[in-house]
Amino acid sequence: MQDLKNKKILSLGALCILILLAAFFFRSNLTVYLEKMSPSKKPDLEQRLKEVNRPANNIAQDLSSFIYTTLSEAESGVFPRSVKCDPQQGTCRTEFSTEAPYLSFAILSLKDSGNDLYRKRADELMNIVLEGCMSDVGYCDRNFFAMHEYYLSTGEDKYKEGMMTFGESSLEEKDVLTLMGSNIPAKWSSLYLVTKDERYKDSLLSLAEKFLNNEFQAVVQTPEIYRSGTTVVYEGMPEMIWGVMLPAYALTQDKRYLEYATYFFDNSNIQNHVYDIWLKRNGSTDVIKSIDALMQISELDKERAFEYRAYAKKMLEVILFNYWDTPERNIINGDKGIYTHVFEKSLNLQGWLILQINKFNEEPFTVWVRSE
Repeated sequence: MQDLKNKKILSLGALCILILLAAFFFRSNLTVYLEKMSPSKKPDLEQRLKEVNRPANNIAQDLSSFIYTTLSEAESGVFPRSVKCDPQQGTCRTEFSTEAPYLSFAILSLKDSGNDLYRKRADELMNIVLEGCMSDVGYCDRNFFAMHEYYLSTGEDKYKEGMMTFGESSLEEKDVLTLMGSNIPAKWSSLYLVTKDERYKDSLLSLAEKFLNNEFQAVVQTPEIYRSGTTVVYEGMPEMIWGVMLPAYALTQDKRYLEYATYFFDNSNIQNHVYDIWLKRNGSTDVIKSIDALMQISELDKERAFEYRAYAKKMLEVILFNYWDTPERNIINGDKGIYTHVFEKSLNLQGWLILQINKFNEEPFTVWVRSE
């Protein structure tokens, strides 16, 4: 009996070792692939890439076509969640879900595309979201920013009602990481502007003060992402700047909040660390929120507007260079989607990037194509 137990223990141990080795080799191969995929990290001479300049709004149109094509498969109750790719097969497939979708920024990118067909699809999707919102608050939560923008542009109460459906539940007690991960502080700002309910403003400012008066790690415990000189950047810091400090400044004009945000970008050197962050857990979200925050700050600090816009543009160009799967470059299938996770393309995050790129209008962006 004892021998049998020992054999089972040895077998289990051997299995664990095999699993660990498999994970190690998978991760190693994955790292090698991504380095090949990203010439700025490890130049791949066989690709023979060349620089070309394209207007920002022209790039945004290409990116929007990926979202429109993928979302053409959406219908009530079933939504494309993401596009997952297999580098070995050179193929990508759409992943579907029956859960409430995260489509706010994907919808808004279609709405603001200037393409009537895309705008019509955005309106259809918003109607599906509102219908779902009546029975599942998740639809209201995950598509909150789209509802807010539709309310501002149309004045129709149905969008405000969708926002308020989520509003009450947002005030329930939650830990800080959950609040920030769900973008709830930023939603409190929008809810206050629409309803003038002081509870939303008070909740946002209370959280902002907590960050002002304490070290970041004393409020939330998240892993370190990278160091720049003496500055340590932790996961969630860009999220806090975008979702807490800048909304708090917008509601109060209290310069402490804006100074906190500018201090972060002046010292974090984040524009030079996109590649280090992008494919880590929540990395693409941290990068995109940083870009959005920089663009907001450029509107608030006129003296340094050019500098902050340049930071944002540099980050966008790094993303386009390293992770944009175009027909010209064809990383895997050339469908014009951006890899926001390892071998995965998120519709919502790509929509958010499009909204930032469109802010540059016809300004030229450097992108890369294969040299014939």
